[in-house]
Amino acid sequence: MAIMTREQFQASIRARKPMNVWFLGEKVDDLTAFPPLAASFNAISKVYELHSHPDWVDLVTTKSALNGETVSIYNAPLASPADANKKTRAARALAEVIGCCTHRCTGSEAFAGLGPCTYDMDHDLGTNYYKRFMNFLDYVQKNDLSCTVTVTDVKGLRTLPPHKQPNKDSYIHVDEIRDDGIVVSGYKCNQTGILFAHEIIIVPTTNMKPEEKDFALACAIPSTLRASPSYWAAPRRISASSKWAATSRVSTWASPTRTTRPWSTSTRCSSPMTACLCAARPSTWAGCSATSQRCTA
Repeated sequence: MAIMTREQFQASIRARKPMNVWFLGEKVDDLTAFPPLAASFNAISKVYELHSHPDWVDLVTTKSALNGETVSIYNAPLASPADANKKTRAARALAEVIGCCTHRCTGSEAFAGLGPCTYDMDHDLGTNYYKRFMNFLDYVQKNDLSCTVTVTDVKGLRTLPPHKQPNKDSYIHVDEIRDDGIVVSGYKCNQTGILFAHEIIIVPTTNMKPEEKDFALACAIPSTLRASPSYWAAPRRISASSKWAATSRVSTWASPTRTTRPWSTSTRCSSPMTACLCAARPSTWAGCSATSQRCTA
């Protein structure tokens, strides 16, 4: 299955493990039926609907260079100036129909950055991270998954770097190393659309120094993960006559629980480095960029 219908996407969200979501002090049991989140859910649903619409299919889908299947433009990294022009035209056209953000662009932008990054690391370090990343991308395309990327860590004390924070969870980091993998822990904040994504891609919020290698982490965490994160959602503005804002943008803070990633898909870097990418699942990527030394797992 390369393209899901609107109904299939909505069913996939309803069928997954419930998220631990709170909105203005209220526990949300059914995200798909909660009015303040309707704009986000409906926006992503509309994109899936238009993937199969005869008037839209040529604009919002493309042929995958990985598997030859028809895939969403949001799951296909740009390969040419023509691709970039098409995606811009699609974004403008979708904005006129949806009236808000599609909530899928951030995942697409993560692919655009991580692909070249892992490719360069393989070239410089002799690793195989690009292949792992492309395997993950192939998995996303074949299942037509909606992905979002979380960039902003809560940062804690802004005068201190990540490795000197009194609360290490102020930045996503490798919390523990086990025989079977690594444990990831920390907070991310302010990510629109995360509640209706299938895969949550985590990337560092800033450049990391050698002493911050535990924080130089990128991974993809499925939203159905058993160790499910907690989310606090709040509107960006509150109207006088409504409990919630009349806006599609809901700020979300994610607090992942201690999440184990298997060694078979993770790389633990023992050398000085400026960035590190660690895998989240068998089809995902893992890697690092060292200053002058090759990383060892």
